[in-house]
Amino acid sequence: MEKKKILVVDNEETTRETLLKILEREGYQVLTANDGQAALEIVKEQRVNVVVSDVCMPRMDGNRLLKMAKTIRRNWKSFL
Repeated sequence: MEKKKILVVDNEETTRETLLKILEREGYQVLTANDGQAALEIVKEQRVNVVVSDVCMPRMDGNRLLKMAKTIRRNWKSFL
């Protein structure tokens, strides 16, 4: 069975690394991005199952990121 992919987006490196370690230990494949723009590039190139995003980030906040990601992957459900 293929591991589910989770994309973690946060401008704080410590937060990204902590979530990465926890989620990998739970058996998920984890991708990380340090801002919304980098996250959108990942979403365009790879199929991810879940996006976990900080809300307050420079350049693009988490709410805008999730809305834009949903337009790229129209079959996603959003929990905004």
